[in-house]
Amino acid sequence: MPTKGKADFMFVQHLISTLKSTGRMAVIMPHGVLFRGGEERKMRE
Repeated sequence: MPTKGKADFMFVQHLISTLKSTGRMAVIMPHGVLFRGGEERKMRE
């Protein structure tokens, strides 16, 4: 189980990892998902 506050990014990583090599994916998420601070910011870089 992901730690609180990191589930959104981990969900996107899961989608990418299960995507076929010829597949396409579109993900729509709130603006705040892209811009986090602290330790999570370092992980996303």
